[in-house]
Amino acid sequence: MNWTHIIKTTTGEFIPELIINGKDIIKAEFTPGAAFKIEQYRDGLVITLSANEAEIERLLLEVDTHPHTGADWIRDNGELYLAGTG
Repeated sequence: MNWTHIIKTTTGEFIPELIINGKDIIKAEFTPGAAFKIEQYRDGLVITLSANEAEIERLLLEVDTHPHTGADWIRDNGELYLAGTG
């Protein structure tokens, strides 16, 4: 796991960045190309793997209707990457 900051070039502010990779993410079945759901929960995030096409379709519909839900895919290099502000 790697935690850093990147510069937001339009304003010069720092925004948080989190990269999770390695054997721990593979054990959790987050493999390259896998889709996952991101939800706010209390003061944190819940990241849920979407295992099949039907779940991915439901996830994409949910993202369109719920502003606090997001979706992304595991990068080709096997990293789960999150960045942004709260």
